[in-house]
Amino acid sequence: MTANLGGAGFSQKIAEAMKNPNTKELAMKMEAVQISRWLKGDWSPVQIMDTQKLSKASAGLFDSPQFATWSTFLTEYNKKHPKGEITVPEAFTQSYGEEGLLKLLGSIDDGPGATKFKDEVVKGWLANPDHPANMFKRLKLNEAGDDLLSNPMLSIWTP
Repeated sequence: MTANLGGAGFSQKIAEAMKNPNTKELAMKMEAVQISRWLKGDWSPVQIMDTQKLSKASAGLFDSPQFATWSTFLTEYNKKHPKGEITVPEAFTQSYGEEGLLKLLGSIDDGPGATKFKDEVVKGWLANPDHPANMFKRLKLNEAGDDLLSNPMLSIWTP
């Protein structure tokens, strides 16, 4: 099924099937089989992001079926690799780069998944020893000039 639909199409169909009580159990099994294949194939979280088309920012990205499938994979991946655990923000930074992650943060909606993602990113930054001193610069707010108050990154710096 994945070969015909692609990773993102597969996740979309699985999400639709999970909404139907008659097909929910089968859909859950199919998703588990796919995730198991990825784990056995030693796919990385970033590789699965690409198959799920998560490497391209879009509206509703963090509330999409593709993100849900990828999140389930990431949880299982971290269980398999406890010494090499990777967080959602780390995976997105690996895929998008630091600059791309900042652009993503400024462009995503305020849906529940996006809000959770923003919170995880900020939590990771706060755990960083160089936190507030360099945070302003990392967000490039020091370059905003007169547009500082309208810059979408300001809300991230001042949660």
